[in-house]
Amino acid sequence: MLLEPNEGWLFAGDFYVGKLKIFRRGENIHQMIESTRRVLQYDFDTVFCGHNPVLKHGKTAVRQKLQYLEDIVGRVQQAYDRGVRGQALVKVAGLREQWAVKLFTQNDVGADYVVRSVLEGNGQIDLPVGRTA
Repeated sequence: MLLEPNEGWLFAGDFYVGKLKIFRRGENIHQMIESTRRVLQYDFDTVFCGHNPVLKHGKTAVRQKLQYLEDIVGRVQQAYDRGVRGQALVKVAGLREQWAVKLFTQNDVGADYVVRSVLEGNGQIDLPVGRTA
């Protein structure tokens, strides 16, 4: 990332993807949340991103991304604490599996990896998320 403070520009590479629906295997939602919080400490208004080339009111968009990620963590954690497991956690997160993407990426990308990331970050993974117990 590169910040141009005089102009209020943040060149974000692939940092900003609004409402993530899928993760690659090994991505960490907790690290994303922490990185997003750090970025919000800077003064910027426009975000230049490879996925959405120019975001006016970029700081607002980044705040919304943070809230979205935190909401996913909260919903998954609450459901897990109530005993929800497997693919039902994906649904609770407000996501759905994109089977064509999973097939195309040889199971390297999926909505279940978002849920797995929440649980692994809290040391709670005890069964494959992609399967119902």
